[in-house]
Amino acid sequence: MKPTSPGRRHAIGSIGAGLAWAAAATSAPAWAQPAPVRPSYEYFEIPAQPVATGARIEVVEFFWYGCPFCNMLQGPLESWLKRKPEDVELRRIPAIFRESWVAHARVFYVLESLGELPRLHQAVYRAVHAERENLTTAETSADWVGRNGIERARWLAAYNAPEIDNRIEQSKAATRAYGIRGTPSLVVDGRYVTSTGMSESVSGVITILDGLIGIARERRAAK
Repeated sequence: MKPTSPGRRHAIGSIGAGLAWAAAATSAPAWAQPAPVRPSYEYFEIPAQPVATGARIEVVEFFWYGCPFCNMLQGPLESWLKRKPEDVELRRIPAIFRESWVAHARVFYVLESLGELPRLHQAVYRAVHAERENLTTAETSADWVGRNGIERARWLAAYNAPEIDNRIEQSKAATRAYGIRGTPSLVVDGRYVTSTGMSESVSGVITILDGLIGIARERRAAK
């Protein structure tokens, strides 16, 4: 699925009940006042999905390593991670719209299973977009990880493990369940979805993200 191009806004229909203009205030003085965001313009709401982060507000990044806009978002997103509120946690899920995306999702999950994801997640983006590495097969990805400190035999043993196949199927199901329309997309607390296609720039989606976190915080406080 081709990502929606950034640089122009799109009126995307709200799936759930739309929220009116919302300036997300917070009682904690350490949190800055987020900018207001508008439903059906900068985000849309989906039926509530399970949140895996407990008391923390969940942000899920749906991505594809081959997506140029996902690659462009990494710098702003890494900067955001350094200053994100303590009550917020990021999870990543590889989006899968077609079978050709499975190979990169598999790379993500194998790195995760080997405990190498924190070290090599950004390196995969560099490999795909700057170094033009082919990471679409077990053998070619094993060549690359071998040059990056992972034993080839260890990689190949994990590559087609049943648990990795299960994670791939979970990614496909999550892409559908969250109503993901393109990459990169960010989902806040299992309800609010935005993407670079709903922002005037790739980095601008971070401002929308902050606003949605404010809305999620208010919703949680009201329960």
